[in-house]
Amino acid sequence: MKKLFGIIAALLLSFTLIACGEKEDAAQAFLDNAHKALDMVITEPSAIGANFQVPVSLADGVSATWESTDPGIVAIGNASGGFVNIIVNRPTKGSGNATVTLKATLSVKSANSDEMITKEWSIVLTILEQTVEELTIETIADILAIKDDAYDPQDKKDKVQVTIENVTIIGKGDVAFGYDGTGTIQLYGGVSKDLEVGKVYTVSGLLEWYYGIWEIIDVTADEQAGATPEFPEKVVITSVEDLIDELVENGEHVAASGSAKDGNFEPIYASVKGFVHLTNDNASDNYNTYLVDSEYDLTKEWVGGEAGKPARGLLFYYGTSNFSDIRARDGFEVTIDVIIYTYRSNNQAFAVYYIGGKDGIVLGELTDQQKVDLDKAALSLPLEVLASADEGLNLVAEGAEGSTITWELVNSDHALIVDIETGKVTIPQTGQVEVEIKATITSGDKSDTKTFKVWVGAAQLMSIEDAKDVASGRTIIIEGVVTAMSGDKAIQIEDATGAMVLYGKYIKDLDDVERGTKVKVKGVKDNYKGLQQVKNYEVVSKEASTVPAAVNLDAIEKLDAGSLLAHQSKLVSLSNMKVTKVTVDEKYGNVTLEFERVDGQKINFYWDSRVEFEGSEALSGFKVGDYVNIVAAPLSWSDGPRLSADAATQVVEAEELSDEVLVAAALDALEVETLVFTENGTLELADKSNGLDVVWTLKNEADADFVNVTTGAVTVGTGYKEVVIVATITKDAVTDTKEFTLRLGVKNIVLTHDISFSTLATATNYPYEPADTSVTNSVDNSTFVFLRYLASINKQADHESNGVALGVRSS
Repeated sequence: MKKLFGIIAALLLSFTLIACGEKEDAAQAFLDNAHKALDMVITEPSAIGANFQVPVSLADGVSATWESTDPGIVAIGNASGGFVNIIVNRPTKGSGNATVTLKATLSVKSANSDEMITKEWSIVLTILEQTVEELTIETIADILAIKDDAYDPQDKKDKVQVTIENVTIIGKGDVAFGYDGTGTIQLYGGVSKDLEVGKVYTVSGLLEWYYGIWEIIDVTADEQAGATPEFPEKVVITSVEDLIDELVENGEHVAASGSAKDGNFEPIYASVKGFVHLTNDNASDNYNTYLVDSEYDLTKEWVGGEAGKPARGLLFYYGTSNFSDIRARDGFEVTIDVIIYTYRSNNQAFAVYYIGGKDGIVLGELTDQQKVDLDKAALSLPLEVLASADEGLNLVAEGAEGSTITWELVNSDHALIVDIETGKVTIPQTGQVEVEIKATITSGDKSDTKTFKVWVGAAQLMSIEDAKDVASGRTIIIEGVVTAMSGDKAIQIEDATGAMVLYGKYIKDLDDVERGTKVKVKGVKDNYKGLQQVKNYEVVSKEASTVPAAVNLDAIEKLDAGSLLAHQSKLVSLSNMKVTKVTVDEKYGNVTLEFERVDGQKINFYWDSRVEFEGSEALSGFKVGDYVNIVAAPLSWSDGPRLSADAATQVVEAEELSDEVLVAAALDALEVETLVFTENGTLELADKSNGLDVVWTLKNEADADFVNVTTGAVTVGTGYKEVVIVATITKDAVTDTKEFTLRLGVKNIVLTHDISFSTLATATNYPYEPADTSVTNSVDNSTFVFLRYLASINKQADHESNGVALGVRSS
């Protein structure tokens, strides 16, 4: 008994010692994940030639503090937007590459106390030496003075790194323009889209000569807080024609067709007066919008530019801000602020970015028709009035340009819902009512109308299938089971009719909601790049449920948008998909893959690194040629279908398909479009199937006079003949064949069928319904149907029966 007690006491002591030991810190996993994430940030540490950014804020509250072992070569810039600029100063040509260690201290609050826990990360960088002789480049003017092709190498790692101080951002579109008091230059890529007009920065990046202009690419920037912005003197242009003539006289259009040695065009900060002119009505034409001279005849046919003779207008580049607002002023005289930034040699026109903002388009004198057009375009009503009669409609009587506006109900029955005189709205007791209201806009003897649809009443609960047909902007209520995260803040839900995305939150942000929870939500219908979703939503109710089964896409013929639209935002599965492309985003670690099915059908995969899950690092480890199974993964959408993942079990390795399977699948997919020839023709024979080579032969070489499998020529004789062609597919040691029978000429077929006749005793036997009879043609399995019709039956003595009609139909 004493011995047993001693064992129990020892066990209790061991349990006590374990319990009293240091408790494992759950936050350590956050540091470990952040450490792994940093491994994907710098993909080519052995060939650093330009500035780059690294994160200072990572997932789960982890922060990173950075330091460099050689700040003279690799300096740590200012942090902004969760990232810090790493400034690279490449060694001069001939001095050799430099080696620098970049270090990060990762820290996060302990889960067990208020203390911070840390973990170190580091990477050794090789900084490439300059490939050209060092120039003194301290200002934008220094850049614009370069006329040497050596400073515009094609390989990015050989490009010249520059840093320019005191750069004021003077305008933006899809690029930015900076001015430092000595000159103006275009800034492209990197953080250029994040720069703010009117702020001053120290700008760094790579030099690139791009079709006649110098630009700084892969931009990083540190704001110079408190610095006074400096803008160039604005050039006032009242004649577009005179401007173009002056630019041509100065040869400003020439360099765009040359190279860096031929000079460059310096962007011009200007105010320009002229007519907005769309040269055609094609809304998808990005190069049809010009600013022409105020004296230009808008009715004449547009004549584009040609080499040495630029177009007689300034082309608005489609990346300009407020491009749609500019286009909406087609035919209007305007005065606007622009940057004339280049001569586009492909369009043979000087091009501009509009930089004045939505309210910066100053209109000239308007005609009555223009007043009506503008006031009509500006006129709006809310899409819906949901629950409050106080949300009356503002039925304005006059437009901003002076047009008078009158209103009427399209359906007078809706007078109980909307008072057209006051705009007051009465909410129906149940349901929603779609009210149509027509406005008539008049100025002088010109008028036009505009009709609005307003849904009045409380938001309605509907199926997801019905919700997809609802216009964007309307408030709806839907209910479905949470199945997955298909993207950043994109939660998939599904009901018996379909699936949709709830956009704006993570599953973890919703209290007591997880996969398998049925939620009822109220929000605003939206459509983003074809993805049907609900945004700005709130959860109305929730209850436990089960995740719906995934849709197996193996048997679906095509993996394209038309075939997969019905399965958008559902869970789907696919077997034995071959990896054909792998791309890992250097900055964020997002993973893009392309999968190919055995029949050649392809589908994209995209994982957003903000959708975090354990084992996600495996996604970036796939290689071209790997095979995977997609198991109950979310089918997302971005202008077409693409797979995603929010669990490691959704994309798993699969065995490589055997050559036997690949050959069999290729033969199964192989078809011959035309098998019957009644006259001479050409046979179309595929040379590949599912990527494998196809070799065609005749089963009987004696048929070579009728079919040439090399040229595809088919010769039809005087009689009927069948010719068998053979497709052979080989992959390594596996070979198999498939036969196709061609039918040449016309074969006469005689069909016989016994017909029995009978009479009807009385009219009480009506209606008479004779049965058709089918006869199958054994030659090609086509079907002939004998059709029997009752023509007439008459038993009167002075009338003859007309008998039974017989017809034949072939199918």
